[in-house]
Amino acid sequence: MKRNLLLLTGAALCSLFTAASPAFAQGTAFTYQGRLSDNGSSANGIYDLQFTVYDALSAGNPVGSVVEVNDLGVTNGLFTTTIDPGANVFSGPPRWLNIGVR
Repeated sequence: MKRNLLLLTGAALCSLFTAASPAFAQGTAFTYQGRLSDNGSSANGIYDLQFTVYDALSAGNPVGSVVEVNDLGVTNGLFTTTIDPGANVFSGPPRWLNIGVR
């Protein structure tokens, strides 16, 4: 009898802490890793990149904010950056990412 009471108490406490813990939503930022070529060779140096999310492959409309990443270091053609186009961009329908480089 005493053992059953302890199990029920433990289950009730576990249930209480689970209900009290906050739920966290996923953020809108994500990490993008890419490879960049310059005149057929792996790029090296500092580049300015612009990321725009569209709702269609061609003749699409921009969705969310345009993200500009200035002075991004590229080594052996590889780069990594964080992009945050804003809320409600990835809400279910297909999306396409356009990348401009200067």
